[in-house]
Amino acid sequence: MKTYLATPELFLEYFLSRDKKILDKIEKTFKKAEEGKIKLLLPEGLFFVLALRLEETGKRGEDIIDYLESILNLHNLKVRNEMILRKTILEMRNGKGFIAAYKSVVIPLLSLEGVCN
Repeated sequence: MKTYLATPELFLEYFLSRDKKILDKIEKTFKKAEEGKIKLLLPEGLFFVLALRLEETGKRGEDIIDYLESILNLHNLKVRNEMILRKTILEMRNGKGFIAAYKSVVIPLLSLEGVCN
């Protein structure tokens, strides 16, 4: 099974584009992943870029959370530190932006609580 790098642009186009051709092509890619024909890889750093770019769009926080959760729920998508990112999304439900939510999850794990607050 081939593995492909999933870039933030792929997901941004999927969530924000109105171009039917682009959406059809992306949906076919996701369908191949769902069927186990390909594997997608989204490095943690690129997930960060995606989250920050989504925040820049001016979309509501709940929409961004839904987008990020749908990405993590995609079958055959590998994201490093997925559990940390899932906890980050839960923290975002408390009204925090992505970076603040990520820090609130990671700092206690690093036993550095209070250092970066």
